[in-house]
Amino acid sequence: MKKLSALLICLLCLTAFAEGTLAAWGSHALFTDGNSLWAWGSNHMGESDPASYDTAVAVPVKLMENAVSVACGRQFSLCLDTQGRALIWGNIPAGLTDGAAGRAGGMCVLAENIARISACEESLALIDRAGQGRYFISGKWFELGACVKIACGADFALYLTDSGEAWFTGNNEYLPSGSETPLKLLDGAKSVYAGGQTGMVLSEDGRLLVFGASGEEGRLGLDTGEWITVPTPNGTENVITAACGPTAGGAVTKDGGFCVWGTLYSYFTGFDENGAFAASVADDTLISYGKTPISLLQGVEDIAFGDAFWLALTRDGGLLCCGSNDWGQMGDGSVTVFEIYEEDDGDGETDYAVEVYENNQHVFFGEVLIGE
Repeated sequence: MKKLSALLICLLCLTAFAEGTLAAWGSHALFTDGNSLWAWGSNHMGESDPASYDTAVAVPVKLMENAVSVACGRQFSLCLDTQGRALIWGNIPAGLTDGAAGRAGGMCVLAENIARISACEESLALIDRAGQGRYFISGKWFELGACVKIACGADFALYLTDSGEAWFTGNNEYLPSGSETPLKLLDGAKSVYAGGQTGMVLSEDGRLLVFGASGEEGRLGLDTGEWITVPTPNGTENVITAACGPTAGGAVTKDGGFCVWGTLYSYFTGFDENGAFAASVADDTLISYGKTPISLLQGVEDIAFGDAFWLALTRDGGLLCCGSNDWGQMGDGSVTVFEIYEEDDGDGETDYAVEVYENNQHVFFGEVLIGE
């Protein structure tokens, strides 16, 4: 099987923006400058471009204007517009709306008078303009009460009150034995972040505290492979924002430094004939940053992580992309050509392997213009 280990960075050239919002999950990504909304990556359910069901959107496409912020689930996307509407497109999770689940066929208004949005996998969360939060998971909505920030993991949510209390709700396996949810995690918190099986709390003094599944790849930025059930500092300080994917994470510091930890795998995702997620294969380690945070870049404003790639918005208006490119995540017009197939190793379970065809690399370098 072909092993690919080249590491290159794709630069998507942007015009200068006062601020930007990034989101990524699965194999797709979103970007807004506070007005225009751009999307690229996988599109089997229309999660990138709801006007088409092309399997990959390899060059960012402009979807709309008046966008404020964005969020990505496994195969759906969210956008908050200037009117306070939460718009959703792609594969609508079952039970989310009164309508049918599945392909939306275009952007739909999920809710109005909304101030903040978050999403991960099949879950999402909203805070309305009255400051009331609610969380959707496994086909049901849960009221959270008053909060000012919110973040979704795969099966939990974190939310922040105006008094600086960070709270947890969802799967209590992430917490010390016997804990009941909702559970207050920390006083003196400034923000919360989540993704996959990782939760992160930013303290008022700029330290990043992490918890969840460490894994052998170091996804928490701690030198351990054990589950961490109590928010624990991972050594990053002077943090202004953070993000995490399934196996890697990162933080941006006040001076614009981008610290990163964990592992990006040579990762391939397969979909069935209906466009639904079917299988994934981690073919090899693409790059390992290690189990403890390292300094990677300078001059960074914001970051986001997908399944096996990251995005970094720079202070001078550039967008750096690094990682797997199986569905056009690098945004430079290229897509890795591959095939996932079943493999029987005699254990009675269905296993999968991948064939990467010649003359295609898994990480690309290129430039694409995001602008009018």
